Amino acid sequence: MTEQAVSFDRRRMIALMAGATAATLAPRIAAAQTMHDMAMPAAGAGEPSPLEGYVFLRPDEVRLLGAAVDRIIPSDDLGPGAREAGVVVFIDRQLVGGYGTNARMYTQGPFGPATPYQGYQLAITVADVYRICMAAIDQYCVGTYKSAFADLPPGHQDQILAGLDGLSKDLDSDDVPAKRFLAMLVSDTRRGYFSDPLYGGNRGMVGWKLVGYPGNAVDYSEEILKANQLYKPPAPPTGIIDIERDMGMTNG
Repeated sequence: MTEQAVSFDRRRMIALMAGATAATLAPRIAAAQTMHDMAMPAAGAGEPSPLEGYVFLRPDEVRLLGAAVDRIIPSDDLGPGAREAGVVVFIDRQLVGGYGTNARMYTQGPFGPATPYQGYQLAITVADVYRICMAAIDQYCVGTYKSAFADLPPGHQDQILAGLDGLSKDLDSDDVPAKRFLAMLVSDTRRGYFSDPLYGGNRGMVGWKLVGYPGNAVDYSEEILKANQLYKPPAPPTGIIDIERDMGMTNG
C-alpha cells in the first residue's frame, strides 16, 4: 500500500456533519418503549456491562471496530473518542435490528454497481457487509503486517482506512467494495456518536455536548409563549430515558 498521511481529526468530522445535525437523529418518543431491551446504562470505556454483552459482534470484531471508530472520531482535548462514547455498542445493536437485517430495504434486485444517486445496491444484508469486511480487513493485516488491525499502530490503521477508500484494491472482497464499507462505517460511527444514549452510543451525551445540542424535549409550548426571550436549553441535555423518567414511565 502507498504511504499516505491521513488525518481523521474531530474538527473535520464535525464540519462534514454540519448538514446532518443531531436533531435529525432524535427518534420518535413513541418508539422509545420498544427499544428498552436495547437500552444500555452507563458503563466504563464505552463497553456494555457484563450482563449485557454484545449481541452480534464477536470478540475479535469488537476489537477491530473499536480501533476503527477511534481513528474516525479519536479522543482529543474536545472530548472522548467514538469507542469510549459507546459507538461499538450502538453498531452492535443496530446490526441485529431492522438496519442490519435490511428490514426496510428493497432486496430483490437486480443488483449492480450503485451510482451516487442510488441507495443500497448489495445483495447481502448490512450485517453481512460488516462481517465479511471485518474478516477481510484482518486477513489483509495479518498477511501484510503479521498483526490484526486492532494491534497495529495508529498510523498503520489510518493507512488501512485510507486503503478502504479506493487506494488499495487488495481490501475489496468478492461481495462488497471496500469503499462502500468505509462509507457505511463512517456514517454509522457518526450516528452512534450523536444518537440518543438509549441506543448505546453517545455515552454521557458527549456528542450532544460537543455540538451544543440540547437533546430531546416533549413540549416547547411554554417556551413559545415567552416572547422576546432567548430559549435556554436544559443542561445537561435531555435524552429519551430522562423524559420518560420525568413522566413517570420508568422506575429509574
